[in-house]
Amino acid sequence: MGSAGEDRSESAKGAEPDHRRRQTDRIAMAVAMLVVLLTAICLRVATAPIPLERDEGEYAYIGWRWLQGAVPYLDSFNQKTPGSFAVYATVLRLFGSSPASLHWGIQLYSLATLALIFWLGLRLFGLPEAFVAALLACLLMADPNLYGNAANTETLAILPLTAATIAALRASESGGWRRCVITGALGAIALLFKPQVAPIVIFHFLAIATTRSRWLTTAWSFGLGCAAVLGLAGLYFWAEGALWSMWDATVRFNLRYAAGVGLASYPTMLVKQMGPTLSGLWPIYAAVLVGLVTPELRNPSAPAPGARTARGSRRSWLWVAAWLAASLVAAASGGWFRRHYFHLLIPPASLMAAVGLRALGGALLAGRPARLLSAALAVAIVAFSVYGSW
Repeated sequence: MGSAGEDRSESAKGAEPDHRRRQTDRIAMAVAMLVVLLTAICLRVATAPIPLERDEGEYAYIGWRWLQGAVPYLDSFNQKTPGSFAVYATVLRLFGSSPASLHWGIQLYSLATLALIFWLGLRLFGLPEAFVAALLACLLMADPNLYGNAANTETLAILPLTAATIAALRASESGGWRRCVITGALGAIALLFKPQVAPIVIFHFLAIATTRSRWLTTAWSFGLGCAAVLGLAGLYFWAEGALWSMWDATVRFNLRYAAGVGLASYPTMLVKQMGPTLSGLWPIYAAVLVGLVTPELRNPSAPAPGARTARGSRRSWLWVAAWLAASLVAAASGGWFRRHYFHLLIPPASLMAAVGLRALGGALLAGRPARLLSAALAVAIVAFSVYGSW
C-alpha cells in the first residue's frame, strides 16, 4: 500500500510540471496573438479615415445598391466576382457607410486572417514561427507599397484560402471525406472573390490527393464542396435573371483583359510593379529566400496533438513552399502584376519568412535564444518598414 501511494505521489509530481508548462505555453500563445492583433490595429489607424480607393468605391457602391434591391451585373456592371460586393454590403449594414467605418469593418475581417495564419504557423512550425509569420503578415496587409491601405479582392480572398489550407492539411492527415468537402467549399468561396486563385484551389486538391489512396473519393468530395458553393451562387443569379450578365462580366471580359499582356512582357511588368517595393520590404523578401533554401529546421519538434506533421519538418516546409508557388502563379495570371495581386502570397510568404528568420537565428544562437532572436528580427523588420513608409 505504501509503495502504491508513493507511486501515485511521484506521478502527481511529474504531472505538475507538465501542467505548468502547458499553462505557460497557453499564456505565451495568447500574449503573442494579442501583440499581433494590436499591431495590426495600430497600423490601420493612419489609413482608416482616408477616402475610398477606386476599386473600394466600386465594391461599396454595388454592395450598397444590392442592399437597396438592385442585382449586381444586371443593374450595374463590374468585372469582379460577387464575393467582394457581399462583404462590403455586410460591412455597410453592420458598421455604416463612412470610409473609416468600412475600413475598420474590413480590418476585423483581416484580423481573422491573421489568426488563421498564426494557427497554421503553430501547427506547422511552432510558437516562434507562428508569431513571426502573423506579425509580418499584418505588416504586409497594411503596407502602402502593396496598396495595403485599400481592401481589395485579394485581401478578402486570403481568409477563405488560408482556412482552406488548414482544412486541406487536416484532410491529408485524417483522410476524412467531410474535410475534403469543407476544403472544396472554402476554395469555391475564394473563387467568388477572385477566379485567379484557381491554382491555389488546385494545390489544395493535389495536397490532399497525393496523401490518400482513394483518388476518386477525394475528387468527388472536393468537387461536391466546390459545386455546392458555386451552384448556390449561380442559382441566385439565375433566379434574378443575371446569370448570363455575370458570366459575360466576370469570365468573358476578364479573359479578354488577361490577354492584354504577352508572355514576353511578364518580366518587365513584374520589375515595374515590384521594384518600388524593395526599399521598404526587402528584409522580408530576403527572409523568404532564406526560408526557401532551408527545407528543414535544425530541431524539428513533435507533431501537434492529432497531427502527423512534425513541426519544422521537411513536410511542413513542403506544404508552405507548394502553397507559395501556387500563389505566385495565381498572382501572375494575366501578367499585369498589380501590387495588390501579391496579397495572395502574404500567408505562405509570411510563413516562409518565419522559417528563414528562424534559420538565421539558429545560425547565430542555439535553443531558446535562437527562437527569441527570430522574433526580435521580425519586430525590427516591422519597425524598419513602418519608419521607411511613414
